Amino acid sequence: MEEASTDLNKEYLLIKNEIDRNIVDIRTKILQCNPLQLLHYAFTQRNSISILSSMTWEKDNGSTFSSIGDAEDLDDIAIQRLPEYIQSVLASSTPLPSISNINYESLFQEISSDFYHIMELIFRFYYIWSMNLENLNPDLTFDERKFLVETQLLYLVRGKRHQIHEIEYLKELLLPHEDIFQILFKMSVDDITEGIKNLEYSLSQGGIESFKEIMDIFEKREEGTENKDYSSKVADNAFGVGLKNVANVTHWPIKFIEALSWNIGEDKSFFDNKDFSGWPIIDLPTSKRPFITIDDVSYCFDYYSLLDNFYRALQKMIRRIDKNYNWSDNQQIASENMVEKMFQNILPNCTTFKSNYYYPNNQKDYAENDLLVLYDDTLFIVEVKAGSFVYTAPMLDYNAHVNSYQALIEKADQQCSRFKKYLMKNSSSLIYDSHKNIKSSINMNNFSKIYTITVTMDNINSIATKAEKMSFLNLEGESVSLAIDDLMIYRDYFNSPLKFLHFLKERVLVTKEPKFQFNDEMEHLGLYKNHNCYHLIANDIPDDTVATFNQYRIEIDNYFSQLYHKSLNLLKPEQSISDLINQILTYLEKNETGIAFKVK
Repeated sequence: MEEASTDLNKEYLLIKNEIDRNIVDIRTKILQCNPLQLLHYAFTQRNSISILSSMTWEKDNGSTFSSIGDAEDLDDIAIQRLPEYIQSVLASSTPLPSISNINYESLFQEISSDFYHIMELIFRFYYIWSMNLENLNPDLTFDERKFLVETQLLYLVRGKRHQIHEIEYLKELLLPHEDIFQILFKMSVDDITEGIKNLEYSLSQGGIESFKEIMDIFEKREEGTENKDYSSKVADNAFGVGLKNVANVTHWPIKFIEALSWNIGEDKSFFDNKDFSGWPIIDLPTSKRPFITIDDVSYCFDYYSLLDNFYRALQKMIRRIDKNYNWSDNQQIASENMVEKMFQNILPNCTTFKSNYYYPNNQKDYAENDLLVLYDDTLFIVEVKAGSFVYTAPMLDYNAHVNSYQALIEKADQQCSRFKKYLMKNSSSLIYDSHKNIKSSINMNNFSKIYTITVTMDNINSIATKAEKMSFLNLEGESVSLAIDDLMIYRDYFNSPLKFLHFLKERVLVTKEPKFQFNDEMEHLGLYKNHNCYHLIANDIPDDTVATFNQYRIEIDNYFSQLYHKSLNLLKPEQSISDLINQILTYLEKNETGIAFKVK
């Protein structure tokens, strides 16, 4: 046993040292290149994969649309991650003197090949590292080691929400911060979201549109009506870096753009990491500031680094510039407003109470609930967690990740449970505002069903959806843990409050089922769409067997991925329900009667 442990340690160190050497080599090559040309090359390589991926989506009439494609194999993953890695290396390194008489096209291809090899080594490293965790982290239990490996693998995943929801997410959370953006940059939240909308489009669909414009220019050239200035701009967009020039695309103030940009060599942390210096699987400079300044111009070359991290990058930027600004309180207000609005859309004519205070034992012992939603005979107790999830890689700080999940899921569940106990202690319970004024009396005799739901602003879907099975989480209730991105999907998917309530009933039932393991919230929706009462599937699963349902989210994900392209006129994937049942549901909802009977 000891000999096997020693061999694992040796193999771990061998592959780690090999990756370290490769990181040094690729960094040297990157710094010998013209940074703008290299980034443009990497973006072009990545974009070609996205375009090819998008071509697989076809309507019945054969027409296609463009979309950010998901990487399906190691080669795709390497090409997708190359722009953000090059930009991160440049942001954290001093350039080397350029080499005369060098074939830069060949060097660019060499860097791309080297990065693929590094990613290949890293996936081999993951295997050895996971096998060797007992030696590296002897204090961790088997379940904790399994969790650490899973979260580190998920750390490579990009794309937190569907494109159709990006601007809404950003705008809703930024609105309470309007004043600080006006003071510091003389710009509104609308200015920010309009700019990000333009940049989002330029990095995804913009290139294809530019090629269409090139064809138009050829026609005008033949007709003798060509505008040469316009042609030059279109050519730069199609073949150059025009669509990556942040100022030209967004029309934002230069001061704002510079505050979100790294100068070359400015970041000192990426290559200062003692154990994994410069590895592409730790937190990258691009996650903190999405732009890079080259020759006094700021550029953006990576769609995912931009959209996945932009809200938190703005938060870090404001705190860096104005250390006295209270971002957290405004962030909590914005988050609660957004979640309240979601429930009001899902459950029309519901009654909501926000920022509720209550006194479980006496007037000195007070606690707060974020949101209470009343709909017919159903009561929702909701806690909203606006805090950011830890951004460092799990392999660098396991405890920080556990603490983050505990703060965002466990604490919220316990708050829900505490409030539920208070409400159920008596047939009627009072809720107050922050000044101890009575808001309302909640008559518990009116409710036959109580749901507790926790909502996070950061997307921690992969763990939240199986929170009840995480050994490090001490959950007191049966809370459903959702990211705001999931709640936006449910709002857009369910056009019937009764169907949503029936789904939620199933969603809670399956959390108690030991035979089920979920890795994504949309697996629940996919199962509900296909099987309705999907908790009954457990009856067909042998004992001591755990079933996973990875394929069930694909249809739902595809639908929401395509919604951004309004011209497709998509049909929503829904349950096959008879017209009679739909008519009954519609009648009950319109008359707001008999709802309690239908959802019990």
